[in-house]
Amino acid sequence: MNILHIIPTLSPRAGGPTTVVIGLVKSQMKRGDKVIICTTDKDEPPIWTIIPQLKKIANEEGIVIKHFPAHTPLLISPRLFMWLFANIRKFDIIHIHSIYRFPSSIAALLSRLFNKPYIIRPHGSLDPFLYRQSKYSLFIKRIYEKLIDSPNLKNATYVWFTSSVEKELTSYLKLQMNSIVIPNGIDFSRYEHLPAYGNFRKEIGVSNETKLILFLGRINFKKGLDLLIPAFAKFLSEFPNSCLAIVGPDNENYLSKVKRWIIENNIEKNVIIKDSIEHKLVKQAYVDSDLFVLPSYTENFGMTVIESLACGCPVLISDKVNIYKDLEICSLVRITSLDIEEIKNKMVDFFKNGTISIEEKEKARLFIKEKYTYDTVIHEVYDIYKKVIGVQ
Repeated sequence: MNILHIIPTLSPRAGGPTTVVIGLVKSQMKRGDKVIICTTDKDEPPIWTIIPQLKKIANEEGIVIKHFPAHTPLLISPRLFMWLFANIRKFDIIHIHSIYRFPSSIAALLSRLFNKPYIIRPHGSLDPFLYRQSKYSLFIKRIYEKLIDSPNLKNATYVWFTSSVEKELTSYLKLQMNSIVIPNGIDFSRYEHLPAYGNFRKEIGVSNETKLILFLGRINFKKGLDLLIPAFAKFLSEFPNSCLAIVGPDNENYLSKVKRWIIENNIEKNVIIKDSIEHKLVKQAYVDSDLFVLPSYTENFGMTVIESLACGCPVLISDKVNIYKDLEICSLVRITSLDIEEIKNKMVDFFKNGTISIEEKEKARLFIKEKYTYDTVIHEVYDIYKKVIGVQ
């Protein structure tokens, strides 16, 4: 099967979509499919070239990546358009990741023009919280949506949601979409053998006796850091020997606000910020942390939540993380509302209730292995592919 994936950017700073695409493509290649990723050579924002990162991904993962120069604000790329126009008919199915950007929109338009089956994965872009926002102009966004993306969604062979909650949240659009719900997955082979405890703590200078709370992800407006920081400040009154590690790339210069909140709450000595860590230390961060916290205002899926549980690290997530209902049965998962006092109380309760047993951690890891790995997800994907090809 010839499969084409289109994604506006493969920047590591883009978070989940980049991780998901690479993982899905690798699984498809293992099955013997011919797979190509078509993208731009830009990070957004700011607009800078990420060709070295793309070459690294291609070399390390053995993935064919076609990348093209693009221009702000919508990553418009004439060369990408010309390549798609000349080549899109060669593929059996077109996989489009994200919306509201030129590469995704033009891929859907050309798929419709040449009557090729295409699947769109919005990656949370249709969530009401994000729908009401725009980096540039909400008015222009609505026009773009009405003329381009809404017809693309309505005519898609399938719109792929990663949770029932994500699908339900789009009901306000009143679009007649042929939709499916398939969760994201991880490569669990990377989590079968976990690193020994302590290296991440050593890296950031935190003792084994200190309670370590971890935030790992993009540092931007939707992640709830404006809630976590004051909640952690209150938490310190009961557990003063604690540290909050904030790990992730700055997004849209949001880190300056985070640093200001830390100073305003007078907790500089208890917070460590790292804009990036070596890839091998990511698992180590989960293993060494007592609790992973993600109080997002909106979260389409939450790959870091799955990764944390795969490492046996307990999580506290908001009820705006769309997979929270599916994770409630896991004993390592705590759910909170977007309330500072409740976030603080949930953290306090967690540490007052004692340590998590090895058996509970292994049970959580098994839960992730059975439900959220590519070995599981890929079978559902190919059931859909068979239907799509059959239609054609």
